[in-house]
Amino acid sequence: DATYVAAVLAREPVGVDLERVAERRAALHDKVADETERELLAPWDALAFTRLWTAKESVLKAAGVGMAELSGCRLRGREGDALTLEHRGRACHVLQRQFGDHVFAVHLTGRTPTVRWDLP
Repeated sequence: DATYVAAVLAREPVGVDLERVAERRAALHDKVADETERELLAPWDALAFTRLWTAKESVLKAAGVGMAELSGCRLRGREGDALTLEHRGRACHVLQRQFGDHVFAVHLTGRTPTVRWDLP
């Protein structure tokens, strides 16, 4: 099984998440995604769920609240490898990259992050 490490240099709070793409329970899908979010990431499958999960985790980690505010973090847009979420009334830009069976997400508070991906 592969092991991955992330290194981030930033002057602002940053959140990162890395997850393996895998099937999850329907109850978890219902807790994480509403119908609008599912439509934005269509087709809704294990990859779409993992993209949404890692994006929300990176935003909530940067805010320092963890999963306590999951219901207040919502997907608002998608453009390629970037997702825009809303949390606490602010737009949060998350860059993502899929490599192998994993999705990596990074969010930098206050602006769209510039990322240099050094992936296998």
